[in-house]
Order: sequence, then C-alpha cells, then structure tokens
Amino acid sequence: MMTTLQFEAAEAEARLCRSRTRRAAYTLIKDNCEPVLTVQGMLCQDTDVRAGGTGAVFKQCLKGPIAIKLDEQGEMICLDLNTGGITPVKNLATLTRPDLLPLPGLVR
Repeated sequence: MMTTLQFEAAEAEARLCRSRTRRAAYTLIKDNCEPVLTVQGMLCQDTDVRAGGTGAVFKQCLKGPIAIKLDEQGEMICLDLNTGGITPVKNLATLTRPDLLPLPGLVR
C-alpha cells in the first residue's frame, strides 16, 4: 500500500515540476523576446495581427517593406523599412483585445 502511495506522490510531483518549468520558460520568452512581423510585399486589408495584449485589424492594405512591432510603451507601431518612418498602428487599424477573442486550440 505504501508503495502505491509513494508512486502516486512521485508522479504528482513530476507533473508539478513540469508545469513550473513550462511557466518559467513562458515567462522568460515573454520577458526577453520582441515580437516583430516583417512584411516584404503587401499586408492585406482585414489582416488580424496580435502582439503584447493588443490585436489590430487593418483597415487598408499596406505596401511593404514594413515591420509591425511594439514600441517601448508596448504600443503597436508600423515601421517603414525604406524611409524609417513610424506610424502608430492605431491610425491604420481597429485595435482589439485578443485576450477577449477565442483562439482555436489555445488553452488559457
């Protein structure tokens, strides 16, 4: 009887350890990676881009090369890679909160 309990306790501890490892990895990625979407050709109208707790549905097509990324304040910006010009995405798209939108296969 004690062997069965010890086995179950060891299995539960192993699952907990894996869960902590996943959380730690997620935190490291979130804190140290900068999401950047680079478009060489064309970003089409109604494209949904999500990053940093914000989603943006673009109102018009945008000609590349451009990069969509987060600035220092966490706001989404559009960087023209030819001229270096910066435009806030809120001027080009309808902003949404992706945490309120259903994503197939995403477990929260």
